[in-house]
Amino acid sequence: IMNSCKFPVIATPQECHYSPIKKLLFLTNYSLSQLHNLENVHNLALMLGAQIDVLQVSVIDKGQDKIFSTEWKKLRAKSDVHFYLLTSNDIEGTINDFIELHKSNLVVINTHHYNFFDSLFQYSLSKNLAFHSKSPFLSISAGKD
Repeated sequence: IMNSCKFPVIATPQECHYSPIKKLLFLTNYSLSQLHNLENVHNLALMLGAQIDVLQVSVIDKGQDKIFSTEWKKLRAKSDVHFYLLTSNDIEGTINDFIELHKSNLVVINTHHYNFFDSLFQYSLSKNLAFHSKSPFLSISAGKD
């Protein structure tokens, strides 16, 4: 449902215990097209009084985080947003470790909409996190890259 829905979807694992949302983790591939989604999440964080960590985990460092954070600072110069880029072959495990280490209360993931045949061959991080994460997460449409 999350990957096919054009509206935000919140998924909460059954074993998740409620805690006030004070730290949001925004997962990204540092595509500039995701700045709009980060702005929306930032507005949510302001309402909740929460901090945002922006994270990309990839196998190699392409330097996109510097461009993305520079563009973000042009939009919102004064914001409680921290940018991280981690390199790892175990993307899902690294994200789960980051969630635990930084005590993220809500994970925000940009989902991509694939047609049926593409979905057979594409790796879905959001689907894997939905099955293995202990934290609630918000799925939002990534839009076009």
